[in-house]
Amino acid sequence: MGSRFVESIEEVKGLNFPHFVDTMAAFTAELKKNVDNNLLTVLIFDQFEEFFFAYKNPAQRQPFFEFIRDCLNIPYVKIILSLREDYLHYLLECDLEYR
Repeated sequence: MGSRFVESIEEVKGLNFPHFVDTMAAFTAELKKNVDNNLLTVLIFDQFEEFFFAYKNPAQRQPFFEFIRDCLNIPYVKIILSLREDYLHYLLECDLEYR
């Protein structure tokens, strides 16, 4: 996800990244920098039900849910989840306090 993000920013804004965005913390830090550059970031997760196939254990999903929470706490970051209706109930396990 980080490499696709960097490619998109470089292509759209002509910015160069001197490092790789290879952790969730680094990715979140780059999203925060986008605010300073007046960039609206929209993260689109298509076929999100595949996430639940890949990570069957709720404990494995927790770090990603925390990442989503952290992203939603950054101004000008929007998240779109596209998933089948019969998988909506899986989102209920994401019981994170919004800070």
